[in-house]
Amino acid sequence: SLHDALPIYKGVSAEQNRKAVEILKVCDIGIFMGFMFFDPSSTPDTLRQNISFLRSVSSDGYFSINFSKMLPYAGTPIEMELKAANRLTGDHIKPDYTFLDSSIDFYYYLVNKIFYFRNFHKNGIANNLSSLESEFQVMRAFYPGTFLSEFRTRLSELIAFSNLKTLDTLEELLKAVESVNNKRQLSIPKEFISIAQAEWNTELEIAMRIRTLKKQLPGYHIT
Repeated sequence: SLHDALPIYKGVSAEQNRKAVEILKVCDIGIFMGFMFFDPSSTPDTLRQNISFLRSVSSDGYFSINFSKMLPYAGTPIEMELKAANRLTGDHIKPDYTFLDSSIDFYYYLVNKIFYFRNFHKNGIANNLSSLESEFQVMRAFYPGTFLSEFRTRLSELIAFSNLKTLDTLEELLKAVESVNNKRQLSIPKEFISIAQAEWNTELEIAMRIRTLKKQLPGYHIT
């Protein structure tokens, strides 16, 4: 997360993170990032800032984005602050919290439902793209040549496409939640179902393209 409404004790700014990413790119060092998209101070505006930041650093397809909710682990300053504010929920094994804006609770619920498989399952898009990037980094050390350069170009294009679609979905979903205007719903509006279905169809398309791309690596066996 990028904003400073509630200290998260990372000791770095958004601009420092941006420069760090650029340095890694210039040095051609692989990036495997877990981004804290949600935190206790999240608001619609800060979530849009996070989406904007991820667009700025990942639109070139250098790395696959992955994101989650910041968790207040036992003994951390953020846990104590949430406890003092009576916002800490869960237990020591699975600590959690509520957001200050109830619409963000709803947004998080939808994001978690839609992206859980993508972000956290071993067969999800995030893990598959990161694994393919890792495989490439190893292979190029042993098989330097033009074909790997072409492979990296295609991989970057696929990662860029995946990142773009993911961020578009996050943004579209946020707008849809805001349009509900915090009204209680007896059921999930059809608009949210359509957004989820479109995302899952895109993930299926990307999974098929990953499978095709894997076949271009020497010695890679598809299972």
